[in-house]
Amino acid sequence: MLSSLKFILKSQLKRQSDHPGGFTLIELLVALIMAALIITPVLGFMINFLQTDRREQAKTTTEQDIQSALDYMAQDMQQAVYIYNEEALTSINPDGIKGALDTALKCPNDADSCQPILVFWKRRFLAKDDVLSGTIVGTKTNENDTFVYSLVAYSLVDTEQNINNLWSPSARIVRYELRDALDFNQDGTDEIAPDPAGFQPFNLDGKGSLTLKMNQWNTPGGEQEGATLIDYIDEPDEPDSNAPVVNCKVGEQRIPDDSTVNSFVVCMNLLNPSIPTARVYLRGNALARIPILQNEDYDDKYSTFFPTSSILVRGNGFLFTQ
Repeated sequence: MLSSLKFILKSQLKRQSDHPGGFTLIELLVALIMAALIITPVLGFMINFLQTDRREQAKTTTEQDIQSALDYMAQDMQQAVYIYNEEALTSINPDGIKGALDTALKCPNDADSCQPILVFWKRRFLAKDDVLSGTIVGTKTNENDTFVYSLVAYSLVDTEQNINNLWSPSARIVRYELRDALDFNQDGTDEIAPDPAGFQPFNLDGKGSLTLKMNQWNTPGGEQEGATLIDYIDEPDEPDSNAPVVNCKVGEQRIPDDSTVNSFVVCMNLLNPSIPTARVYLRGNALARIPILQNEDYDDKYSTFFPTSSILVRGNGFLFTQ
């Protein structure tokens, strides 16, 4: 029995010495090739999936931002009393307010150009404790609630350089509000006084049409900085671009009338001037959010990455000429 066990043990040891453990070089190469053939398609699928997901997120985010901006504009215009037309916003019209806006609205230092497109006056409610009497006041317990007028301007800012990566390399919309020559104190005291160097409201005194009177608005004060409402707006199109052009309906005036600007367009209703009404169009640029596909110009191949939306905005206020 013992001799039989010794024989089996010797046989196993001899077999192991004749066939050492491990893989040969050919076996390793075959294994590596098979692994590459299996892993490469899987990695390609994962990369494509991640890229597709990122693109869809960019489009969804851009669409949501556009809708939020349009909703904000609609709410902002609820108390609008007057909208400036295309002629008032062009430099070729000496009776317009283009020169006044250039003085009043401070263009960001990273911008190639700033173009006011939606400009209107709105009524702004002031509660009893915020009312100005026109002079420095102490307590205001005997004053009533009131309204003042503010000039609101939405400008298309075409970005020339991306300073500190703060904004996109495409374009954005900046909102300005000039508050009727009022200077609200920030120290919590009761004393509030009008700013002599502030922005003056419109004046409806004298003869002439409402348009003529509103175009006589001027700005004795300094520049006003704006706040960015929305980024990743598509920049103005190249002259040879195949981007879709926004066309206004009959009875509407296009602002601006430049056919290369289609990312921010206002179609102002001219049929009933006493009620300030406009249709606002916005076109975003989701490609600017994707570093791999980052593109500042409209490309028909990626048309889905340039979402467009519009909204009808209507003011509730009105003005009368004297």
